Amino acid sequence: MSSPEDTGLNLATVWETVADIEPDRPALIHGERVTTWGEFDSRASRLAGHFDALGIGPGDNVALYLHNCPEYLESTFAAFKVRAATVNVNYRYLESELLYLFENSESVAIIFDAAFADRVDAIRGQLDRVRSFVCVGSNHEHLVPDWATSYDDVIASTEAMDRIERSDQDLWLLYTGGTTGSPKGVMWPHSSLLQTAAATFAVVKLPIPTSVEEVAEAIGAFADLEKWVTLLPAAPLMHGTSAITALGVLSAGGTVVTLTSAFLRCG
Repeated sequence: MSSPEDTGLNLATVWETVADIEPDRPALIHGERVTTWGEFDSRASRLAGHFDALGIGPGDNVALYLHNCPEYLESTFAAFKVRAATVNVNYRYLESELLYLFENSESVAIIFDAAFADRVDAIRGQLDRVRSFVCVGSNHEHLVPDWATSYDDVIASTEAMDRIERSDQDLWLLYTGGTTGSPKGVMWPHSSLLQTAAATFAVVKLPIPTSVEEVAEAIGAFADLEKWVTLLPAAPLMHGTSAITALGVLSAGGTVVTLTSAFLRCG
């Protein structure tokens, strides 16, 4: 197996390769809504076009203030496409905690659920770095506020960003509070993130890919053996356990299923 420093692959490039090879396979499932790999790539490319138009790119951070939903992973893909990092946001945080997180992470865009609009509105006047507020999931109860952009409108009206060269040292941020003090952002290079998918690639008895050609070989093996991996994250994607596992499953061309309920209920 290669070392983390030798993978040479950015997750956005891995996922684009999967989309090229298996465009009709499901990437994301949310209730009856199925997003194929081709659609996953296309939608993320349009959101990436929105980021790119605002000058968001390498070294920038995009905050994801969402419940588990397809948009969480689409936004992650889009951020990776422009070589930005994502910031996980605990959706139980209140205004002071959110303000700390957005400021500490120096987030330049916030993708948020419409249900959280009031909390974002209460602090947005203090968020001088934020260039874009994008609202997900509006309905009859929660509408897109006039100070934000509709996620659906961005996807419908923005031209897809062209693919670019990227680095395996681009970052993903995981804010973890632990039990004491304020949350701190742990920086994960893509080379290390891809290593966490070792168990998934082991399903077809292959090591972690180190090139686009090896990604294609692995996807071919999953297809030939019909051993595609499907994951239903029980924990929130804003938690490292679910997020890292989901990233690994997607990197092997698998499928991530999210519940339509914001909270998992047992019994």
